[in-house]
Amino acid sequence: GGNLVSTSTGTVGVSGSATVFGTDSASIVSGVANFTDLGMNLAGSHSLVFTSSGLVPTSAVVNVTVGPPAGLELAYGLAPAQAGTPFGLQPSVRVLDRGGNLVPTAVNLVSASVVETPRVSWDPVQFPAQSAAVQLLGNTSLTAMGGVANFSNLRINEARANYRIMFVSAGLVPVLSEFFPVVVGPLASLAVTRQPTGSTGGIALAVQPQVVALDLGGNILNTSANLYAELIDSNNRSAVFFGQSSLVANASGYHTFTNLVVNLAGNYTWRFRLSSINTSSSVFTVSVGPAAALAIGQQPS
Repeated sequence: GGNLVSTSTGTVGVSGSATVFGTDSASIVSGVANFTDLGMNLAGSHSLVFTSSGLVPTSAVVNVTVGPPAGLELAYGLAPAQAGTPFGLQPSVRVLDRGGNLVPTAVNLVSASVVETPRVSWDPVQFPAQSAAVQLLGNTSLTAMGGVANFSNLRINEARANYRIMFVSAGLVPVLSEFFPVVVGPLASLAVTRQPTGSTGGIALAVQPQVVALDLGGNILNTSANLYAELIDSNNRSAVFFGQSSLVANASGYHTFTNLVVNLAGNYTWRFRLSSINTSSSVFTVSVGPAAALAIGQQPS
């Protein structure tokens, strides 16, 4: 008849159309089973079914609403990227409530940074495009729209096998990406890592030039292609040079000249070319050397 049976004993269990957390059974005391900590993570309208051995079950409908922002989640993992260029797959960060539901009203500021240790040594002359500690470049902070922060131009200059990116927002649980590599990109520029200094005419330069090929991130390319050297004569004379005019990189990626010689005194620069990329050295001076031979200035007649 629907009357409370105060002498009833036993237990009542509960299950739901979505996962239920908390204590999923309660003892019947004076005909009543009191549940105290039930909850559901998934937002929406769900049913709860209460059962007890030998009794007709009953059910109830509960509406679970989205809670306030509590944490961040990466929508997908980060793919391998190319140094110096925006990631092909940019991060998408979702703002979630405690139940893992997207908070569509969230407008939290989300910031990203690289998680890694600074390199042991770094030469700003050889690697001008890089910094003492690896940095995440691009727009690293943006406001979520509809609960989602979609980054668009993040990039890393230095090629390494393993990077992780941390995403944070004030008051929320941060999220850390899985490891992903940044690989060396295609040829973008040449850099003279050792500038030449002059000598005297017909004698090998005191300091021979050294050149590296770089990608957009400033990483050295270990290319098997020939680098070509061309003497630029600002004196508008017919100066010539001797020695190796082209060479490939050594195992470390450096094109190191060893025997360049200029015959005439004057001011010069070197122009270096690899594929379609060019760069020039600083000006160096070749001076008149000590007397080494005689030449007839005017033939007798």
